[in-house]
Amino acid sequence: MCTVPAVRPDRLLVLLVLGLVAPWILAAAAAVGTAAGASEPEGRTGERPGLARQASYSGLWPFFSHEAFEDGSEKWTSLLGAVRVNTEPDGDWHHHVLPFYCASLGEGRTDRQLGLYPLLYLGRRSPERDHDAVLPLFWRWRAEEARHVLLWPLLQAARNPEPAPFRWVPVLFRHGAWSDPAETRSRLGVPVLLEAFERSSAEGRRAWTILNAFNFAAETRSGLPVGKLSLSGEAGWHAHLFPLFSAGRREPESRYFHTPLAGAWSGPEGRRGISLPPLLTWAWWRPEEHHVHSLALFHSWRSERGEGLVAAPFYWAGEDKPSAKTWRFYSLLYGWVEDASRERRDHYLPLALSRYGREPDGYDLDVLCPLGHSSRRGQDASTTRALPFYDRKHTAEGDWLGVGGIVYRRHELNARGSVSHWVLLPLGRWTTWPEGHLAWALPVFYRRSETTDSGFARTTFVAPSFFSHRSERRWRAGAAGEAAGTGRTQEGRSARSAIHLWPVFGLERDASASKAAGTAEAAREWETKAFSTLYPFFQVSRRAGGTSQGYVETSVHAPWPFVKWRGDGQSFDLRLFPTLFVGDAERRTYLYLYPLLSVEEGPGAGAGFWHWLSLVHWHGGDDIQRFHLFPMLFLWRRQGETTRVTGPLWLYHYRDSPDGGWFHLFPLGFGRWGPRDSGFGVFPIVYRRHHGAEEVNYWNPARFFFIVNSLASEQEGHWSVLWKLVERTWTAGGDRELRVLHRLFVSRDVQGQRELLLNPLFHHFADERTGRRSFSILKFIYRSEVEGGEKRVSVLFIPIWRERVGGE
Repeated sequence: MCTVPAVRPDRLLVLLVLGLVAPWILAAAAAVGTAAGASEPEGRTGERPGLARQASYSGLWPFFSHEAFEDGSEKWTSLLGAVRVNTEPDGDWHHHVLPFYCASLGEGRTDRQLGLYPLLYLGRRSPERDHDAVLPLFWRWRAEEARHVLLWPLLQAARNPEPAPFRWVPVLFRHGAWSDPAETRSRLGVPVLLEAFERSSAEGRRAWTILNAFNFAAETRSGLPVGKLSLSGEAGWHAHLFPLFSAGRREPESRYFHTPLAGAWSGPEGRRGISLPPLLTWAWWRPEEHHVHSLALFHSWRSERGEGLVAAPFYWAGEDKPSAKTWRFYSLLYGWVEDASRERRDHYLPLALSRYGREPDGYDLDVLCPLGHSSRRGQDASTTRALPFYDRKHTAEGDWLGVGGIVYRRHELNARGSVSHWVLLPLGRWTTWPEGHLAWALPVFYRRSETTDSGFARTTFVAPSFFSHRSERRWRAGAAGEAAGTGRTQEGRSARSAIHLWPVFGLERDASASKAAGTAEAAREWETKAFSTLYPFFQVSRRAGGTSQGYVETSVHAPWPFVKWRGDGQSFDLRLFPTLFVGDAERRTYLYLYPLLSVEEGPGAGAGFWHWLSLVHWHGGDDIQRFHLFPMLFLWRRQGETTRVTGPLWLYHYRDSPDGGWFHLFPLGFGRWGPRDSGFGVFPIVYRRHHGAEEVNYWNPARFFFIVNSLASEQEGHWSVLWKLVERTWTAGGDRELRVLHRLFVSRDVQGQRELLLNPLFHHFADERTGRRSFSILKFIYRSEVEGGEKRVSVLFIPIWRERVGGE
């Protein structure tokens, strides 16, 4: 007879109702299985770890089933596993209804999770922190001493809140309390834009505001409040009602009061002040100084820095004691400024833009400034300017003269001894200095000649066809090492000459020689000659030199840059740009026939990127061999003991090495292997994974993406079809279990327990440890049980036999 376990009535009722009113959940579970699985904890949370011995089973399949295990865990299921409730001996539990609901209690009854789809509620309880959320309206969070409660957009209350979220969340009413320092803040009104009422209190301070606009900071401390009252104990107070009045006290000796018509204030050290805004007049004073302003036309002041009086536009007078300056102006017609520190006095005629100043060693005169100017300092410095016709400046460094602006200029530099003449600047120039000269007449002529201690250089250019250049340079390196006795001195020379009559003729020559100074060894000499015609389209160059004088290198460009040949007797290069490149060098031999073929051999092969421009490429060098078809059609590469093969556009890739390998064939399948584990998948049919010595992860995401799953390790294995529609589990100890539709068909042999079930036709169960056995046909047609040394037989729920067994 079917037994009913000790199950909470409310839990049984919920499961039965869900099983009867939600038969469509199973079809939706396959579509959203991935999302539901992602909400459950990692590892085995919500699942029995491995296999355990069954203590009891009862149920009415497929509507309801209950299993109890000897380790104290229990499992309730409905709708072929779509509705599940699991409990653990330590009080942890997990249940879900795919795809709408998921909840769990784990980590020693301190970690709570709850999901409602598409809305989401999260919860966590621990000694340090917890949080709740019903998005997007409700949120509660606690971390150590901080607490937040948000009911958006109506309310936010917090204790010791974090400043950023507390300040910027827009709600109608907000209240915050802090314990260090003790402070509370409250605000009511439209967020950010206009606050109807605000209150803030702290130790020794209280503040109230009304109608505060644009408040982005802490309450009562920013914005544009219409009315405000702030009390700060002995520190002072402040009150205002815009625009009627403003009054306050900042310090015991500092007070102020303002209205739109008049205001007054006082401060420490006898400071006083008054203001009359309608008259644009204000004044302040203390015993040693005063300032008076009226209508921006009258200003009188006196202080430690000096004194002054302004009665615009008729009179300006004043004195600045730190700079020792005194000034006086009369109606902009005439004025003077005297600088006692420089013994200088300047006279001004402002309307005539004129000034005259006199010093002991010179004078300054400006007429219609800045067009006319004359000045002198001693005997060596003078300036005369009558723009735009004449401009001259003379100093100890040189002399600069200009006539007509850019018509003619002369620059003389005494330090270098050079003189430059410019005509219609910068078209013509002639400059001379002790070592050489420079001249040009743009755009047809240029010449430069210079001689120094290390050599000389001379260049001439006449547009459009003539160019000549000659230079020679001598050098000496390592002189410091020779003096210290730690190195050798190298000396040498280089010479260059070139002459071109473009485009018919061109000849260039470079020569250099170097050797160790003070030795009889032969100098190391190099020489390069080049001849060109129709420059630069045809050029022949020859380079020779070395201590043995046996090295000769010849290059031919015809026509440049499309054809080039270079050879030195040991290596050569031939280029037919842009298709053919062939040659050999010390590190490689190569042949490029773009865009078809490229072949390289040698240690330096494949060092660049040009081979990627060929349709077919092969190279071998060092320990790497590579063959590919461009662009990314096929690539084979072997380096050491590692082999890689890549198919078109990386749709296929294979890699094999001693420490493991992997491959993929997009979008059909993939695989990987290593010393301890391996995996293989054919999407979406089958996924196989061997975990090695690791524990099998039953919550692998592949259970939702692949129809067939096979997971195994050294201790256990698992096989399932269609999200555990059919599942088989076994262990290294010989335990095994096979289920179809969870309880449609069950075959178990776990630690002495054997069970065979074909629901609802027959059920057989036997436990070698306890001696408990049972057999039933259609649950009620025939049922036989052996338990506690007694055998019971019933037909149609009617007991027909009972006897003692086991020798009792």
